[in-house]
Amino acid sequence: MKKLFSMMCLLALTWTTSAATFNIYINNQSGWEQTALYAWADGRSDSQLLGSWPGMQATGTEGEYLVFTVDESLVPANLIFNNNNNGSQTADFALTEAADIYLVATATKLTVEGAPAPTYANFIYVEDQIGWNAMTMYAYDSERTTILGGWPGKGADDIVEIEGITYKAFGVEADFAPATIILSNNGNAQLGDFTIEEQRDYYLVATLAGVAEQGTELPDLTTYHIHITNQTGWDSFFLYEWGSPNEITGAWPGASGEEFTFQAVAGSTVALHLIFHNNVGEGKEGDQRLTLDLTEARDYSIVVTATEAKEDASAVELTPAGETTVKRIVNDQLLIIRDGKTYNILGTQL
Repeated sequence: MKKLFSMMCLLALTWTTSAATFNIYINNQSGWEQTALYAWADGRSDSQLLGSWPGMQATGTEGEYLVFTVDESLVPANLIFNNNNNGSQTADFALTEAADIYLVATATKLTVEGAPAPTYANFIYVEDQIGWNAMTMYAYDSERTTILGGWPGKGADDIVEIEGITYKAFGVEADFAPATIILSNNGNAQLGDFTIEEQRDYYLVATLAGVAEQGTELPDLTTYHIHITNQTGWDSFFLYEWGSPNEITGAWPGASGEEFTFQAVAGSTVALHLIFHNNVGEGKEGDQRLTLDLTEARDYSIVVTATEAKEDASAVELTPAGETTVKRIVNDQLLIIRDGKTYNILGTQL
């Protein structure tokens, strides 16, 4: 009798700890032939949600819907619908309830099916010359810190063509201005602040040099080089980078190699966050990863060992054969010699 009672308790425990499932139905109006659904949440790893990027494939179809069957442990989370890691994705959609939900996916966003289309007083139109796969807009002022929602803000409401230019259109309310906006790649790479001074439609252009109204000249960009010396001994070696002004390695896991470039305005501050790893997977046995932040617009030579990533201060040729760029320490000052000309670390010719 005791053994039978124990088995019944075990069955009861198994039943009570089993998570219930529900369906996410997505009407795919993005035009993408390949699709995936990714989820993330602060403090939780990819493996606890829908798998690492780009996420899970549909578990089935039902009429015009892709069906994703998930369990209640997913909630709360942020969903990103994407074209299976082929360069396009929607902005985040906050999933707050473990119940069947019907969504419509466009190339920019997920929305609840049947929800009334919002009405806006004005639009901020952005010509994206960077090619970010999920541009978002954050806005703040001295008193309001989440005018368009918490960071990274909202995704584009639509993609429109005006006078031959393709814009990502962000709708704003009548009391929006004055405010400061920050454009980002869904919270990763971001551009500097741009002030919306008055309540009207704006037509902006976004490049790696910054944000400006159409017709306004932006500063020229300089190409800088990052030379990597791999001394880790790892079987696989990857660099992934996120930050501002641009993502230089593509989506996770990034890229292998020794030579990378980024573009920035000479003398500017950058925020390039480098992650060197062996592509085993976060939290998995054998996972190796090191980080290094770059803050200046200049060339870099970096040595990565099994225990640290640091800048190499010795004289190193930074660029591929055929170019002549050398970094040297002269009188305790880092100098860059390119094509017979000498520059300081800010890119100013000496």
